[in-house]
Amino acid sequence: MKLKLTAASLALVTVAAGAAQAEKLIVAHGFQPSHATVQHGIEPWMACVTEKSGGDIEFDHYPSGQIAGFQQAIHSMNSGLTDVTAVSPPYENSKVPLNNLTILPGMGTLAVDMTAGYRTMLTNGSAIEKEWTDNGVMPLFNGVNPPYQLIIAGEPMKTVEAIKGKKIRAGGATINMTVAATGGVPVELPAGDMYVAMQRGTVDATVLSMTSAPAYKLEEVTKSVSSNGNFGSGHILIGMNMEKYQGLSEANRAAVDECNLSVEAEFAKYLDDRSSEVLKEWADQGIEVYEFSEEESAKLSDMLSSVAEDFVAKLVENGVANARETYEQYQAVLAK
Repeated sequence: MKLKLTAASLALVTVAAGAAQAEKLIVAHGFQPSHATVQHGIEPWMACVTEKSGGDIEFDHYPSGQIAGFQQAIHSMNSGLTDVTAVSPPYENSKVPLNNLTILPGMGTLAVDMTAGYRTMLTNGSAIEKEWTDNGVMPLFNGVNPPYQLIIAGEPMKTVEAIKGKKIRAGGATINMTVAATGGVPVELPAGDMYVAMQRGTVDATVLSMTSAPAYKLEEVTKSVSSNGNFGSGHILIGMNMEKYQGLSEANRAAVDECNLSVEAEFAKYLDDRSSEVLKEWADQGIEVYEFSEEESAKLSDMLSSVAEDFVAKLVENGVANARETYEQYQAVLAK
């Protein structure tokens, strides 16, 4: 009887020990649950990690800025408030200034190419990678949107002259510079304020990715939208507290790493496909979808060519000595 009890006790201890090894990670971010980054990035990644880890890793998920938004993203990981979160470089410009190079105009036209280029920069020992690790963040996966389009509350702005002087919502940093370079007046507003700002005429338009626009229901306040503009881009990095990542077992780190790459590739393809789909959906709803002519596209390209140079010069002026070297390295990667 004693032997049987001992065996049973050992079995219970073994089960308890196995259960104790399971990791419960807190995932929090500023995106609404309906946002493409959540539905086609964060949620598939969590499901993948749980499956690949055999259930050793589970998640508590807090979207919509419930416990951490974009402004507190890196701090939330450093403080232990969150384990995994979404970082938007413009909101963390003081901590990861070089990562704002990703959203400059003219850095590519397809999400699959821009996302792959950034992945290279995360794995080749670049200063872009070092910015994250210096801030105690392990980069997991990223998503770079196709180029931003001009989403307009009124009639199409088909020419440079039409854009001049218009109030255009921008998300800060390089996007502000991009809007200013076109002759528009940048109005810095949180993404959640875009709808009301366009509805009330506080702004005449916004620059945003077509994949993100439906999450904010902008089709309800939009009359026209460009389809071939290149007004910069949006970039999100999903990161994990470095100590938490390093504390995972070797097998669980491998599961995380595998899911990072698979979800990243699938997400990039989705972004390209969805961008085209949204433009078609909006056209079907009566929104005028227009293209800039070759002449106007050339004018815009010339005007926007100064944005990268000005941004890099500003970084150098602010003490980021390797800004130009990093920009040139990134351009070389994207050109391959």
